[in-house]
Amino acid sequence: MKLTKKAFDALTPKQITDLRNELARRKWIRGYFELAVFTGMNPNTLRLYKWRHSDFPKPDQGMSVRQNVWDRKRVESWMKNRGYQYQQQDHAEANT
Repeated sequence: MKLTKKAFDALTPKQITDLRNELARRKWIRGYFELAVFTGMNPNTLRLYKWRHSDFPKPDQGMSVRQNVWDRKRVESWMKNRGYQYQQQDHAEANT
C-alpha cells in the first residue's frame, strides 16, 4: 500500500515508530513518504537531496511505474556515509 501525503501527515508518533520498525525489516522502501518515515527526514528535503546530491541512492528501475522504490540497505549505507544516524525508536516518550 502506498503511503499518501494525507496519511503521512496524520501519523501519530507511535504509528511513525511502528512503521519505521516495519520498514527496517523490508527490502524495499516505496515512495518519498515511506523514505521520510524511515530516515526521519522531511519528504521535500529528500526530493531536494535527490536532485542536489549525486551520492543520493538511485531508485531501482523497473520496480514500480508510479513511485520511486529504493533498496533499504542502500538508503542505510547512504545515511551512514552522510553522517545521518538511523535510530530505531522502540519506546514511547514520557509525557511530563
